[in-house]
Amino acid sequence: MNTRSGESQPSVSIENPPSPSIPPAASSVPEGLLDIPPVQTEAAFVPTIMTGSTPEEMTSIVKKGQPLAASTYKQDMMINFEDLPDLYTFGGPVFPGAPLALPGLEDVMDDGSVPRDLLDIGTDLNFDAFMYRTDYLYPTHQLIPRRKQYLPNDEATVNPSGITTPGLREKVNIMASIQAFKESPWIWTPQSDNHGAAEQRNLFLPSDSVLSPSNPSYDLPLLRQETSNLTRGKILTEVLSTCESTIHAHVISNFPSTELLTNLIHNFVASHLQQDIMWIHLASIEINKEIPLFVMSMVAAGAVVSPLPDVRKLGFAMQEAIREAHSHEFERDNRRTRDLRTLQSFLLALDIGLWSGDQRKMEISESFAMPLLTMVRRAGHYRFQRSAELCPQDADDGPTLESKWRTWITHESFKRLALYVFYRDTRSSMSLLAPPLVSYAEVATSLPCHRSMWLAKTAKEWKQAYLSQVGDGTIQPPSIRSCMDDSTPIFEHQRIVDVETSLLLVNAAVWPLIWQFREMKSVSKFRTSSRDLRHGSSTMNSRFHEVTQLLDHIQLSSSEWLGQMEPAVWLLQEQCLMHLYASLEDVQVLAGREGEEEARRIFPTLTAWVDSTEARQALVHAGQVIRAARMYQRPLLRDAAVAVYHASLVFWVYSVLSRPHATSDPSGGQGPTAATVIPPTPPNASVLVRLDGESTIQVQRFVSFGKGIPCLGKQLDTTAAAAQGNNSNSNGNIDLVPRDVLLKDTAEIMAVITKLLRTPYENEEGSCPPLVENLSKLIEALGKAAVRRKPQDGGRPASSSYGQNHNS
Repeated sequence: MNTRSGESQPSVSIENPPSPSIPPAASSVPEGLLDIPPVQTEAAFVPTIMTGSTPEEMTSIVKKGQPLAASTYKQDMMINFEDLPDLYTFGGPVFPGAPLALPGLEDVMDDGSVPRDLLDIGTDLNFDAFMYRTDYLYPTHQLIPRRKQYLPNDEATVNPSGITTPGLREKVNIMASIQAFKESPWIWTPQSDNHGAAEQRNLFLPSDSVLSPSNPSYDLPLLRQETSNLTRGKILTEVLSTCESTIHAHVISNFPSTELLTNLIHNFVASHLQQDIMWIHLASIEINKEIPLFVMSMVAAGAVVSPLPDVRKLGFAMQEAIREAHSHEFERDNRRTRDLRTLQSFLLALDIGLWSGDQRKMEISESFAMPLLTMVRRAGHYRFQRSAELCPQDADDGPTLESKWRTWITHESFKRLALYVFYRDTRSSMSLLAPPLVSYAEVATSLPCHRSMWLAKTAKEWKQAYLSQVGDGTIQPPSIRSCMDDSTPIFEHQRIVDVETSLLLVNAAVWPLIWQFREMKSVSKFRTSSRDLRHGSSTMNSRFHEVTQLLDHIQLSSSEWLGQMEPAVWLLQEQCLMHLYASLEDVQVLAGREGEEEARRIFPTLTAWVDSTEARQALVHAGQVIRAARMYQRPLLRDAAVAVYHASLVFWVYSVLSRPHATSDPSGGQGPTAATVIPPTPPNASVLVRLDGESTIQVQRFVSFGKGIPCLGKQLDTTAAAAQGNNSNSNGNIDLVPRDVLLKDTAEIMAVITKLLRTPYENEEGSCPPLVENLSKLIEALGKAAVRRKPQDGGRPASSSYGQNHNS
């Protein structure tokens, strides 16, 4: 209600509140607005509006849920504050300037340890019943936005509904999880000794370091080449140009030999052949004719995947030198921003840093991604380009064929470079939970050509592969944009396009839409007006259905044409769906990434989320991420390892915050009463639901109704098997019997995932890559930080779905 300027307002006191005047026009109050049952919300209270009846009578009416007709509101209204158990939950005094009624509240409000949003009113609004409004009953200057509030202490808080909401520290050892994140790759506080020169002492190898050459299964001319002394000298010159003069003599006398440099390049070749997307044409590389920066990048990339820690340190130190040398190279000659080998070496260096597991390198590589993207974008590599003039003919031979092949290699290499930058941006965004830099709408480049043409070792092999796959015609491969709504063209052109790479790119193109959905969902809780809520909900629902339809179409098309997606494609799609249903940023905040204050702030939101269908759907997709990771034919590195880590976060938050099914008598041993009738146990409530298995009716029932007990499958090691009395076979060895691990066993669930990451490196100590090792330690620490629950029923469910589906 507006007040004219200059008019004095009557003083208001809690003891004798004035009778607010009702507007004379009955139409100003929406008809039937008050004829609804009172909305029950946790820890949110609205003053009970009374008529001439006594407070006790009206309180009983409200508790019984009887509607209050608009006609009962009279002139002599009164506000009853006796229903408010404390003033924390109300969000502050009703009338400005009124004294605080609760002793000690001033101290709480001034306490800096109180969670940010606990007393910051109006920052996390969520009006599910926005039509239940009484703002027209009060002057506008007396209105205070309210939202769900929680006490700052760690003790259980009893709500008016009688439901006990446990505190954060009853669920998580928050200090232990905070310390785990401080030691993880995700948090970096720069120190005075964090600089590029700090790694220069690793630019040489100890004399006892021995590296056996890698033997890739694929034969390439590159593998028969040796690094010359001249090439070694050029690499050493580039390295010394970035080093301090005080260590020049030491680096020169201990720099790796030509044989070691060759072995490291072979390591890079073997690693690149196993990547999800091959974007460097290996058959056209001539070691002693390439620019020094490109050879350095191959050496560094081969060194960081070595099982020897000293060799990995050499690779990371060379990466630092390469990154610094590139800035001087681009400044010295701007034409280098359009040179293929320079861009490839720059991208290799950024990849080494991004997936290094080192906090500083990851942050710097993330920040340097934008200059590379700008170079690729400004060069026009995301625009549509025809390649009809590159088609070989039957009569082509000799220098003509060689020239066409080299030209095709350059064209296809630039295209794959641009597409890999797009794919890498998606994987970086998903892993670091940062906004993507590229949208699929600007990627008009055609999909990569068939792998047989890309892996051809000579011009003749390329000609044969091209004519057998494409023929004499000039078929133009489709683009990402043309395959977004309908992925069928990928399979219709599978003779000319790289199907697995194309599916990875199309799935990656969906990620910006998922990111937009998560942003809208995050911002929606700050909307206050009913119009904004309706509009935001409509937009979010539209985006949600669009994303699910796109991913469903890709999955159905793949199953129709291929039978089953490749593990890399499957893992990416399940990871996208997992992010669609779960906010991994919020989960990390709860786990302690931003400290205890932020963990307290997000605790109520995630506590409500774990009981939703969304949470169970995210849980299923996280289980499928684990299943796809187990099907990988190679160690889990880079983005795949981060995907497994994100899946572990979904398991962790559900395991920590989900309420166990209590079997004790809620009436305290006094037997059931009229107010505490124990409902019958539903059927299938104790059936185990294996999240990393096939999609069964039990899984669907769990998602829809929450029926069943979620679990993961695991193979026991010999120690655990012996402890549980497993039988020995005829050779005297203990049989490994698979069993289910319940999701409520947080530490054991996290141990299962840690074992999945570390298994490929168990045979050789120190061989685990830093990123995988750091993620494993973080997952293990989070499992230990979860407060162990007291057993509710003293046993495990008798039935198990794993025994029937463990071979799936």
